[in-house]
Amino acid sequence: MFDRYAQLNNPVRVSLAKDIAKLAMAEQALTGKAVLHMTAWDIASTLSVDVQEVRLALRLSYTAEFRKAEGFGFIAPGSGRDGRIYGYVLQNTGSTANAPEQEKALERQGEVHLDHLRGIQEHYTELSLALGRKTKRGREAKMAAHLAEAAADAIELLLP
Repeated sequence: MFDRYAQLNNPVRVSLAKDIAKLAMAEQALTGKAVLHMTAWDIASTLSVDVQEVRLALRLSYTAEFRKAEGFGFIAPGSGRDGRIYGYVLQNTGSTANAPEQEKALERQGEVHLDHLRGIQEHYTELSLALGRKTKRGREAKMAAHLAEAAADAIELLLP
């Protein structure tokens, strides 16, 4: 099974994620919002590190395991969205200072995930028809389509 946290977690990336969080907290001191309106390249330039390491540290900080271990994490701008426009939103455990920005970022992510789940649902529906619903693999594909639909319905309930 794919475990992003296990693949990305190392002391250098944790330290870099903390440095990125310090940038966000400095931004909060200036603007009142812990949102970095920067690209990964801008962050890398500011911290004098490799841009790929910044991307990996941010991906690490998106995981639930990281948030639990470190007490903070980031919410990504979203698939294909520019960090300068949408920003990387810092989410501190127990802090409500940044709640409106967190909510907006999570709603954007929810919309993207909803779209992906509806696509997955349709792919498995088509696969179940192609394999034949009387076959074992066809029934499994049909069940996967139902599970994707249930997950999408649950996310839809969370959206405004």
